[in-house]
Amino acid sequence: AWLEVSRDQIDWQRVSKIRRRPPYIFTVSGTKVPNFEAFLRPVARDESGNTARGEAFLAPQDPAGP
Repeated sequence: AWLEVSRDQIDWQRVSKIRRRPPYIFTVSGTKVPNFEAFLRPVARDESGNTARGEAFLAPQDPAGP
């Protein structure tokens, strides 16, 4: 499982390490998340290679800036 980020919900980029075992808890460094409102979504792949993508949610821009 991992997290992806997108500005337009079309082009997605992985921004977290891949977690292979639960608990699937992610911490994303500010250097990996762009300094603009962006969408994040969870993604998981099982042992058979089936990939599931969760619903994207809007992560607001950090008012403090980079």
